[in-house]
Amino acid sequence: INRDGEPDFSLTFRRRRLRIECKNVSPALTRGLPRVDFQKTRAAKGNPCSRYYSASQFEVLAACIYPTSGRWEFRFCLTKSLPIHKTCDGKLADRVLVEQTWPHDLPTLLGS
Repeated sequence: INRDGEPDFSLTFRRRRLRIECKNVSPALTRGLPRVDFQKTRAAKGNPCSRYYSASQFEVLAACIYPTSGRWEFRFCLTKSLPIHKTCDGKLADRVLVEQTWPHDLPTLLGS
């Protein structure tokens, strides 16, 4: 998908449409884990919480771990499993640790 405000990809899996947002991890590890700084570039004027994503915007986060591993690999997480933002209701946390339990591929994440 190549439109502002839309996730990066859309696919159909078992007749269900899934939207995927791809993000690079930070080059520095946090508590030994890669971290996604998970926010939009800009906030709407007068609404700082608009900088953060809502869980309804996509179903899967794909975290590219190249900045920490030197390998073009991704780790995947369902949006509904991501932590919520501490101060912005209905938004996802802006810093997400890529846990070792995150699958390396979509079929594993989606249970095929």
